[in-house]
Amino acid sequence: MKRYVRGGMIVLAVTALLLSGCAEKTEEGGQETAKKEVTKTIELKYNDFNASGIGITNLTQEKLDKVEELTDGRVKVTCYFNASLIKYPETFQGVSSGVADISYYMVGGTPGVHQLNEVFNLPFLGFKDIEQAADAYNTILDDFPALQEENEQYNLRWLALHPMLPFHLHMTNDVFRTPEEMKGQKVLAEGHNAHLFNEIGAVAMNMGPADWYTSLQRGVVDGHFTHFVVPMEFKTDELLKYHTVFGEGGGGNGCCGYLINLDSWNKLTPEDQKILTDVFQEINSEVVQLDIGLEEKALAKLEEEGGHTIVELGPEEIGLWQEAAQPTIERWIENTEEKGLPGREIYEAMTELAE
Repeated sequence: MKRYVRGGMIVLAVTALLLSGCAEKTEEGGQETAKKEVTKTIELKYNDFNASGIGITNLTQEKLDKVEELTDGRVKVTCYFNASLIKYPETFQGVSSGVADISYYMVGGTPGVHQLNEVFNLPFLGFKDIEQAADAYNTILDDFPALQEENEQYNLRWLALHPMLPFHLHMTNDVFRTPEEMKGQKVLAEGHNAHLFNEIGAVAMNMGPADWYTSLQRGVVDGHFTHFVVPMEFKTDELLKYHTVFGEGGGGNGCCGYLINLDSWNKLTPEDQKILTDVFQEINSEVVQLDIGLEEKALAKLEEEGGHTIVELGPEEIGLWQEAAQPTIERWIENTEEKGLPGREIYEAMTELAE
């Protein structure tokens, strides 16, 4: 009798151990499931108004394809070029609302949403070239949290910033070396640049690219304040034969960058946030080099065509334009500080980096 009891006890003990093992396995299985849920791939949509198949979009696609590998499958980015996800005028609002998670964006593309970030669009900041400006832009972005805070009120933040190619003056009728000579001239210009030309007695005009060629051809406008690649791409170099060059740094740069929806950003771990930021910083740096190559191509085209007059101003002449830009800059500083933002401090920091 005792023998059977002991046998029964052994069977019960073994059964208990087996059940315990099953329970542990089930618990482990639950943990594995939980882990899988935590590491589920976050899919992000990237929007870009640039055409697919060109230098900048090929570069962007190549870099963003690597995000999934760099994050061990935690983050995947799908690209939408040709403004196929969000139309250009709706870019800012589209990323803010989450139609896209990330987008290429030009500061000033949506008037009224930025005040402090407009510092990057001010004319004649004095950079010696686009590479110096690129370094300064991202230094300023790191040093002044208010720039990100301005975006955060719209549920956005910057991943990276880069300057456009330097702006120069391209005219149909003559070379103009000083602000005084520009009185009465009609120039395509936007934003702060438009304020500058109006300030010196010229007439700033803003119209879409579709109207540029015919307006220049008919004398509705006399020139364009932009970088050398624009006349090449829109064939207005056939009409714009006179070029005033403000040194390698130009008369301003404008600013482009990569905005990310704040909700999408907060879904990422700090590790993946850093990986994504680093990838866009890489894109940023290589886009600057691509732009330099495009500018060289545009200048070579003008030389090959012939019939163009290109005059590079000296430091004293550029100084006259910088002086002429001061009322525009001071107006921006005053408007910025009225809103409680560090306008003068950030402007002085920017010009210090330029020096």
